Amino acid sequence: MVTVLECHRIAKAAEISILHYRPRVQAFPVCNEYTQELAELQRAFQQATNGERRLVFLQGEQGTGKSALLDTFLAKIHHPGLSVLRARCVQMRGAVEPFLPLPEALERRCREPYGRLLIEHLSHLAPTWLYQLLNVLDSDEIAMLLPKVSHITTGPMLREGSDFFEKLCNNSPFILILDNAHWCGAFTRDFLNFLMFVFNCEIIDNCQLPALRRWTWCTAN
Repeated sequence: MVTVLECHRIAKAAEISILHYRPRVQAFPVCNEYTQELAELQRAFQQATNGERRLVFLQGEQGTGKSALLDTFLAKIHHPGLSVLRARCVQMRGAVEPFLPLPEALERRCREPYGRLLIEHLSHLAPTWLYQLLNVLDSDEIAMLLPKVSHITTGPMLREGSDFFEKLCNNSPFILILDNAHWCGAFTRDFLNFLMFVFNCEIIDNCQLPALRRWTWCTAN
């Protein structure tokens, strides 16, 4: 699943977004036969950058080229301030942490060079989400965070998470990729549905490949 939102370029002097994207320099020949589908993704991205929020569905069987298609799509995007967050769903049994793929992806980005900026914005806009990332905080930061999260429920996390992405989205594109979305839990599905409602994005369901249809979400301000 891929989400494209209009995102604010918020890094300070370097003017780098907190989820700055550096494309992989690599060719993906498997996508040569998927030129039409690649064009559909690029069209949705262009619509998103023009302020037309989009949700595109793209899914398929294992080994049909989903990841290669998305990597090719990302490598061909040229837009200043482009940000990307890539989350990974894993098949789980038993109790699962709410919204697990997204905090896991945010934690990885918090450990990158501009991670402190991401932590600051989470602390201000989505403290209940930052509380899921205690491994990237020191003891003083945890002590300052605790009064903000005395009553954590999924309700505040839905509202704070949507507010975080909404505030993040302003002038430059932001892409959220959710790999293996068919394995995402109920909390993650609820959050994505809530984002669709808040962002009022239009659904597109015409990006289909032979034996391949994977979820792709594109939205923008």
